[in-house]
Amino acid sequence: MRKAFTLIELLVVISIIALLIAILLPALSQARQTAVNTQCSSNLKQIGIGITAFAVDNKDVLPTRAQGVNKPTTILINSIGFDSRQELDGYLEFNLLQCPLAPGQVDIDAITTISRIETNYEFYWNWQWIDQPDLQAMTRLDQRYSRIINGEEIEFDILSMDLDTINTTTLQTESSHPGEGASPVTSQNISSNTIALSRYDGLAGTPRGPINKNYLRTDGSVVTFGNVNYTHSGTGLIEVPHFATAASPWVVYLPEAN
Repeated sequence: MRKAFTLIELLVVISIIALLIAILLPALSQARQTAVNTQCSSNLKQIGIGITAFAVDNKDVLPTRAQGVNKPTTILINSIGFDSRQELDGYLEFNLLQCPLAPGQVDIDAITTISRIETNYEFYWNWQWIDQPDLQAMTRLDQRYSRIINGEEIEFDILSMDLDTINTTTLQTESSHPGEGASPVTSQNISSNTIALSRYDGLAGTPRGPINKNYLRTDGSVVTFGNVNYTHSGTGLIEVPHFATAASPWVVYLPEAN
């Protein structure tokens, strides 16, 4: 009776195992990506619940935003005596403002030495549009805001979304979600007054590749657009200028209101 494998049999078994691993690894990687993206959607859902609860307790008025700061990702924590965490205490867990796909996770509740945080999500209430400086968008939960784009008035009902802007100063795409078709450069920028948590891909060079983007609507629902490519063409998203400066406007892509 034979008591051992032959070398050929052993090599065949090893080859089969290697083949199975090669087949399963992409599927496992995709499953992990899907799971983390679902966690991101859950974060936005929880943010929506907290903001809605605050509005219900305050005659449908949305929380104070970082007025005078030209980034929709900014929350103030120690500026001119105002701390967003105090206003939203009991309504929102601030660590949810960090997308699980972004690097450099920190304990936002424990921060005391800086004046503002650049979060992984963009907020679309109480901030100004570049070509409508007198308009404070989304001051009440039941309001929608509209823009004239290519001669057509389009309504939006987005409270928050994954970070996705073009920084014309550094010529980089800033996104909390990495490109699935490329290896993004991870960057955490900590200065005396700002913590920025983002992922960066250069506009010139390796393409960002397709990404998944999550959007929180004013009704509390979260909608996901999958495989959004760099140009956002053919995805159902509409290009909208950010409020920044006339010399270097940013670009954001939003779905129309339901």
